[in-house]
Amino acid sequence: SSIKVAVNISAKQLADEKFTDKLKKLLHQSQCSAECLELEVTEGLLMDKPEQSIEIMTDIRSMGVDIAIDDFGTGYSSLSYIRKLPVDEIKIDRHFINELSKYRNAEEMVETILHIAKIFNLAIVAEGVETKEQLERLREQGCNEIQGYYFSKPLPAEAFQKLLESGKNLSDIP
Repeated sequence: SSIKVAVNISAKQLADEKFTDKLKKLLHQSQCSAECLELEVTEGLLMDKPEQSIEIMTDIRSMGVDIAIDDFGTGYSSLSYIRKLPVDEIKIDRHFINELSKYRNAEEMVETILHIAKIFNLAIVAEGVETKEQLERLREQGCNEIQGYYFSKPLPAEAFQKLLESGKNLSDIP
């Protein structure tokens, strides 16, 4: 089974008209399959120049590279643009996850984001999950992918390889 690597891209990269050519060259040089790469773009970055972003992202997706909206819910997005964006995944900002147990409206916000993702047939990842309570609430709401210290803190490459080889998954965590 292959692993997907997520890489953040900057406003400067997204504005570079040669970005897709550079990306193709890097994929070729590294012999990395496009399906193993996901580019993360922040919501605010997309809203800065939405039409240009859509065009570049469409080219990137045509290469087989997935695109995720990172920190979703923190920018000033418009649902009309979300609908048009060629993205595969939404990543719920950790701010909402941290507030799940504190505020009812945070739980409602997460539920709304999950519903938006479902409407647009997008995968969803909750960022910053640190507790079992957060994980259980997210599962109750239908979120099946998480990122955060609850599963693992950042690891050096060698330790990450051992984690992968161990086959550890969320069901192994008490």
